[in-house]
Amino acid sequence: AARLNPEDYLLLYDLANAQYNAKRFEEARQSYESCIHLNSDFSKAHYRLGKTLLNLNSSGPALVSFQKTVQVDPDFSLAHYEIGRIRKNQGNLDAALTAYLKAASIDPSQSAYLIQAGTILFQLNRYGEAESFFQKAYALRPNLPEVNYNLAQVLSRQEKYSRAFEYAANAVRLDPNSAPYLFTMGEISYELGNTDGAVSAYLKAI
Repeated sequence: AARLNPEDYLLLYDLANAQYNAKRFEEARQSYESCIHLNSDFSKAHYRLGKTLLNLNSSGPALVSFQKTVQVDPDFSLAHYEIGRIRKNQGNLDAALTAYLKAASIDPSQSAYLIQAGTILFQLNRYGEAESFFQKAYALRPNLPEVNYNLAQVLSRQEKYSRAFEYAANAVRLDPNSAPYLFTMGEISYELGNTDGAVSAYLKAI
């Protein structure tokens, strides 16, 4: 094999991306690692290695790659997001929240970051803060069923049932066949004293 020069790291990166896109993940892993060996400050290669490792079911090493990504480039929002996902799957909600909040602070235009931060806050029973993040996501993507559902849930937990019903109805309108959305609308209808509406929603959910 020809000896690689330091400037060849971009060639290796392109090769690794092609292998990744072809789902040849073990080959991609080796190519990304060779690329990083030539240029350890190449944040994109660390990130792509992390994604490759996730596809190889190696979440621990993937976490290390994403952490190296943000060491090289602290504003790499996608890497913070992936750290959040891994930490959430590990059950470390505080670490997950820290990562999601960082991602959202870097790029607040990404509704996924806002939704995930809000979801963790909801799980931590920090409903007012969760509502704030879901409202920001709603401002970006008002027709996303998940956002409307999340707002219905968090407003219901705060006993703001009238507003919760509006978002629950939106979620059902946007995705009429979702059992969780229908069930939530039924629960909120019951709290508002609309037993007929509650029964109707429950029956559709079953």
